[in-house]
Order: sequence, then C-alpha cells, then structure tokens
Amino acid sequence: MLTIALLFIVAGVFEKSGLIERLMSTFLAKAKTHRGALSRLVIPISGFSAFLNNTPIVVTLTPIIKKWSSEHNISPSKFLLPLSYASILGGTITLMRTSTNLVIHGLLLDFDTNGLSFFK
Repeated sequence: MLTIALLFIVAGVFEKSGLIERLMSTFLAKAKTHRGALSRLVIPISGFSAFLNNTPIVVTLTPIIKKWSSEHNISPSKFLLPLSYASILGGTITLMRTSTNLVIHGLLLDFDTNGLSFFK
C-alpha cells in the first residue's frame, strides 16, 4: 500500500514538471487521424506500464488526454478507456506491475505452489 502511495507522489512530480505532457503532446501532435492518435497513445503506454505501475500512469495521463481531446474537439472517452486497457495490458506482462499479479502470486505461495515468475 505504501508503494502505491509513493508512486502517486512520483506521478504527481512528473505531472507538475510538465515532462509527461510535453512528451505526450509530441506523440499526439504528429497524428493525422483519430486512429493514428490512438495508436500513438496505446503503444507507448503499454510499454511504460510493463515497467511502471499502471495506476499512476493512468492518473498522470488522464488530465493530459482530456486537455488534448478538448483542444481537438474529440470526445475524451474515445481515448480514456483505451488508455486504461493499454495500461492493464502492459501491466500484465511482468509480475511486479499490477497489484492483481502480486495478490495472485501471494495466494499461489500460500497454497505451496511455485507462484509466478518475473515474466510469468
């Protein structure tokens, strides 16, 4: 629980610095279509959430996506749900990135099994 709380603090620092907003704006600025913008969002997010916790990623990117969507007259829901799914997908790649994986690993160990390996 403490680790998740600390990750929210780190996500807040990244959000306040503007680094993530500039990075995502650069990714999305080159998109010509809705699908192009979606792929430029989903692919990096899946990669990042494989190595960073997915909850702070979604929390950090939600206001950025909402702002970008409103500037381009696109409904934010067209990007927010795929953002969530992409972070979940990336988070399932490794053992440490989602709390669900850690809970399942702990339960498997309680039942005297090997548990999950780092990359499952």
